[in-house]
Amino acid sequence: MKIIGWNKANAAKKTENVASLARVDALTAGSGGVVMVFTGPDGLLSIDVSAEETERLLRDVAKALAGHKGDTAVVASEVSADWTENVFLNVDLLRSGYCGLWMAGVDYDSSLGRLVREDDEADRSDDAERAAIEAWQAHAPLPKGYHRLDRETAAKAWAAGVRKWGEEWHEDGDADNYDYAVQMALFGEVKYG
Repeated sequence: MKIIGWNKANAAKKTENVASLARVDALTAGSGGVVMVFTGPDGLLSIDVSAEETERLLRDVAKALAGHKGDTAVVASEVSADWTENVFLNVDLLRSGYCGLWMAGVDYDSSLGRLVREDDEADRSDDAERAAIEAWQAHAPLPKGYHRLDRETAAKAWAAGVRKWGEEWHEDGDADNYDYAVQMALFGEVKYG
């Protein structure tokens, strides 16, 4: 994790390869807080402006911001390719020790990621599942209880993990950490367990 800028002009200049100048400018204008930029091989994946959850992150930011009162810190964290490919999009995430107690896989495509359903919320009839698959393939809104596990959701889950445990969370994490991160990415809260 790197602090890569102190104010909107400096932050935008240093993140040109991550996001357009206008986008960073719009996010940081007058915020006087923390902007988290998560990057991966495809560039900008997710931006989160509420970093209050991470004591460790805030301690690092506070140290780095000494003498920069009222400015905005831009914190960059690269989404681990290992997290995205080998954990998040891996079928093991659906095992009962991870998210499998509440989530089941429906379909997988290497470019779309994985279509999953909540066991308690989704209509599991053949017709409903077929409609969910068609909507998923068409990039249309999904029926209630169905969700996309794709690179965008992986970035959101990564951000949830960084906010809660710091940047090394994935390497030091376990099934409970992964389950928390996935639920935060999908629901914004821990809904199950």
